[in-house]
Amino acid sequence: MSLEAWREAGLVVSHEATPEEIADLFAVAETDLRDAAISELSPERKLGCAYGAILSAGRAALHAAAYRVPKSNPGHHHYVIQSLRYTVGLAPSIVLLIFYSLRTEAASCWALARVARRPGIRIVLFL
Repeated sequence: MSLEAWREAGLVVSHEATPEEIADLFAVAETDLRDAAISELSPERKLGCAYGAILSAGRAALHAAAYRVPKSNPGHHHYVIQSLRYTVGLAPSIVLLIFYSLRTEAASCWALARVARRPGIRIVLFL
């Protein structure tokens, strides 16, 4: 599948982003990453900040590729994360790690906080 196929299926729409719009999204991602590194924050909050950073950076990459996921799409977070395969060439295994790790957060922040203390989760927190 490709972003163009997603557009044809109605999962994304064409979008002409300005350089400022893309820069603003990356600025939000950078802020979220800085916040995720604040040692006083709980693991759950750090993960929430990392999630926001991934979404903002993913949106910026999609916008740079001339697409966006409509927020009316109930799976818009899912498609932003999955689009990283096409926009920045992220390996499918890493995309799946991000998606399922972050999705677990919605189901159980406490369980994920335990996972966030494991060294391997750094790929999600500091991607």
